[in-house]
Amino acid sequence: WCADGPEGVAPGLAIASAVSRHTTIRGHLADGRAALDGLLARAGGDLDPALRVRATKAAAVLAFHASDYAAAARLYGQALPIAKGLGDDAGVADAEAGLAKVAFRRREFDEALRLGERALTEFRRLGDTLGAANALVALGIVHADRGESAAARACYEEGMPLL
Repeated sequence: WCADGPEGVAPGLAIASAVSRHTTIRGHLADGRAALDGLLARAGGDLDPALRVRATKAAAVLAFHASDYAAAARLYGQALPIAKGLGDDAGVADAEAGLAKVAFRRREFDEALRLGERALTEFRRLGDTLGAANALVALGIVHADRGESAAARACYEEGMPLL
């Protein structure tokens, strides 16, 4: 039903987005990506923008875990301006954190730090402790990879107790 008619696109995206964490954990990345990509391709301009952000970020996470960093960057990049337009600060922080992780995997350390710091600032402002902790640990990994041991340690020491 969700895959066939136009009336199934929004419910299908809601379902696929909701189960994307399960899809990632269980290793069903190809199936999850196919479902989300197909439904997003069929979604019209009348799709609820908040749902589009959630679904696009879910598709980006699956692409990232499949090591398809070009697709992950494209999808996070699509979600970011929509989230900004909605005033969805949590969505903006999530998209920036995702783009930071992609930049790290691409060995673009300056960009990873820039985006990671922006995400961290937003997570802190929102009071999102888990988001801030994850951003701090990710920033620590970037610093460690750059050989910046003191900065890495500071990030880890601040972030780990929050987890």
